[in-house]
Amino acid sequence: MTCDFCGNEFTEDKYQGVIHHVSHCENPYCVDMCDECRDLVLAITPEKKYGRPIYETNANYADEKIIIDAFCLGFNMHAVKTPHLHPYDYEVYEAGSGELNALVEVKRRNVPLGAYKEIFLSKQKVDRITKEAFDRGVPFLFVVQFDDAITYCKVFDPVAGFVKYEEKTGGRTDRDDPKDIEFVYAIPRAKFIKF
Repeated sequence: MTCDFCGNEFTEDKYQGVIHHVSHCENPYCVDMCDECRDLVLAITPEKKYGRPIYETNANYADEKIIIDAFCLGFNMHAVKTPHLHPYDYEVYEAGSGELNALVEVKRRNVPLGAYKEIFLSKQKVDRITKEAFDRGVPFLFVVQFDDAITYCKVFDPVAGFVKYEEKTGGRTDRDDPKDIEFVYAIPRAKFIKF
């Protein structure tokens, strides 16, 4: 079979259940990512598949990897990347036992830590990740690199229970995409711990 957009041949990995391009593909419409090799794989346009453009880039993934690697090094854990467009970015495991420690969302904010009193995160995303963290009995961590610090916040802890954050309307306004504006949780900056 061939990809409708780039014409490259692709094949399905029966073990992983992932459709791979036979060779690396540079076509921007082939956006789904293979968990193992991160090569671009067959996809229909993001607008048709998800109802809106996908803004994540390979540079975003590279930033996330640097951030999560620093976090894991500081806490003797290792991270496993979740599939493309999964609600959260990584699962982190205890380095020795291999026990699941947390579900992690990673962001890079291009401002100093003190720039805002609150850090916004999509309400829909938080609610979905919190439910899964609750079901699996692990914390949900929000790891953020600012210009001057790498921090984390325990958004949900199965021991401490649910934390209620203030709901607001927020989001990006620099892409002229009305779907960027949504309900968010405003997490107080004071909840973020430097490491």
